[in-house]
Amino acid sequence: MVAEMNLFENMAIVGNSPCEIGLGNGVKIDSHLNVARFNNYVISERTIKDYGSKVTHWVTSFFPDVKFNGNDYGNVFCPFPLFHSVYGDRYKRNSELVSYLDGKLVFIPTEYYEDLIKVVPSPSTGIAFLYWVWRERQLNKQSVYGFSFFDKSLAHHYFESGGVSLHNG
Repeated sequence: MVAEMNLFENMAIVGNSPCEIGLGNGVKIDSHLNVARFNNYVISERTIKDYGSKVTHWVTSFFPDVKFNGNDYGNVFCPFPLFHSVYGDRYKRNSELVSYLDGKLVFIPTEYYEDLIKVVPSPSTGIAFLYWVWRERQLNKQSVYGFSFFDKSLAHHYFESGGVSLHNG
């Protein structure tokens, strides 16, 4: 399935880095027509001021630790070409969830992913999605929030008290 190009227009892309804490960008994020959030994102009273509350699209890796929260998303983006036999077999994913969301799924074009892994052999879900949107010529860096770009001091998610990042940029 191929994404309609206008899905990426006027989209806030909200990563899970704690770099937004204290910046008060929640209203700005929510002012976008579309808001994409990642994997196990959290919306709570504590986070709304900095991260907003709106979500229209979900971006997920379908890793087994990713939990579906039951929201009715406009689309579910997977920045890994799981439909391709090479990648579908290489990456063990929550296949039951993939099947459940089938009608809403949009996968990264295989050629985009293959170009990306030449530079970043093991990309995070966020980096893969940013690359995909950039390849579609729809990436507006003023609409990208919550990405620390591998800053070790911000190596945990905003909804966690700390921890070690599994992302190696």
